[in-house]
Amino acid sequence: CAARGDARGRVHVMSTFFYHKLAAGASYNYEGVSRWTREVELRACALVLFPINLGNAHWIVVALDVRKRHFDVWDSLHGRHHACARMLRRYIIDEWLQKYGERTAAAEWTCVPRDDAPRQHNGFDCGVFVCAVARCLALGVPIDVSQDAMADIRRRIVFELMRRRLKLRACENGAAVVGGHAAT
Repeated sequence: CAARGDARGRVHVMSTFFYHKLAAGASYNYEGVSRWTREVELRACALVLFPINLGNAHWIVVALDVRKRHFDVWDSLHGRHHACARMLRRYIIDEWLQKYGERTAAAEWTCVPRDDAPRQHNGFDCGVFVCAVARCLALGVPIDVSQDAMADIRRRIVFELMRRRLKLRACENGAAVVGGHAAT
């Protein structure tokens, strides 16, 4: 987990290949990913992010609030993705049992597709939406992402990748700036 440096806690972002390996051939494959977190203490994280590519056609991000045992599915096309959520819930249940010896029931881990997820208005910005939403979640700032901000968000992603660090600046009112727009 990477520390956020404050009381909100640590964040871990799973590889974009994780879900593909977990759901290999549309069947559950815990063995295929069981070693992916051997050096990560997921229970110590406040947030675990799962960027997921669906059929090489669309990106979503699922956010696990470890403390609340709750998954949020963020999809810019507002799909429900119950199968993804069930698969990730099953993974977490198995992970807790295998890694920590803790038995948990599926009912302990809730999941909600976010109806308030930012909406894309084209067929190609889903990856940018995933990056922007994941960034906001990791930084603990409000999600203020819109289709109109895509060019600014793309520039910021390039800037941050080149510098290998997230850049967060504050407005006069202290709100975070995301994609060139003040997050309120």
